[in-house]
Amino acid sequence: MGASIAQLFGQEGARVVIGDIDDEKANDVALKVRMAGGHAQAQALDVVDENQVLRLADTVLQEFHRIDILVNCVGIAEFGPTAEVSLQEWRRVLDVNLTGVFLCCREVGKAMINQRSGKIVNFASTAGISGVPQMAHYTASKHGVAGLTRALAVEWGKYNIHVNCICPGATATPMLLESTTEAYRADRSKRVPLQRLGQPEEQARAALFLASPDSDYVNGSLLCVDGGVGALSPATSTDALAGET
Repeated sequence: MGASIAQLFGQEGARVVIGDIDDEKANDVALKVRMAGGHAQAQALDVVDENQVLRLADTVLQEFHRIDILVNCVGIAEFGPTAEVSLQEWRRVLDVNLTGVFLCCREVGKAMINQRSGKIVNFASTAGISGVPQMAHYTASKHGVAGLTRALAVEWGKYNIHVNCICPGATATPMLLESTTEAYRADRSKRVPLQRLGQPEEQARAALFLASPDSDYVNGSLLCVDGGVGALSPATSTDALAGET
């Protein structure tokens, strides 16, 4: 999703700076943006390392003198019975998924407060508004992102800073495709009113809306881009979704 966002924003004229723990892949995405006529650069970034976050924000400000948009699209997913989750596993998921988002918001937020404007788009998950069994640490972290989004929206709105959150449903990213079977994905698709998984590009277009002037009166919103899963009644069967009953 992050790669799709970087490419779409580059096409729309943004000067994109990609921070990622995998600097080789980040540089590949930046190259694709430039080959398409956009402006992009990449820098290694571990979002749980406060010094690296500080350094990246400072680098961007030194070069461009302002930051208009921040997109926090980062996350890891781990599974396991909650009774067996170690404290180390718990902290790792919370550090990457929540603390990393906080650090990036805090540092970029300082610049946006000074310039009295900005758009922040955080990525949570449908797990940020519901419960997922055997993913307590992931679910807690994504609820945290949703809560952080709303807290910043009401605190920073007076500075003309918009803070919103996208809650993606199951999306055909490499992380999902590489960790699940085709049978699982087919079954998951049946549980979506649109009867398919989302595509990274669809999440990117939602992010573009929240980063654009079109959303200038949207603040503190949780936008579900999930094919309608959040609208389902718990009693709805997969047969009913498929129109078989």
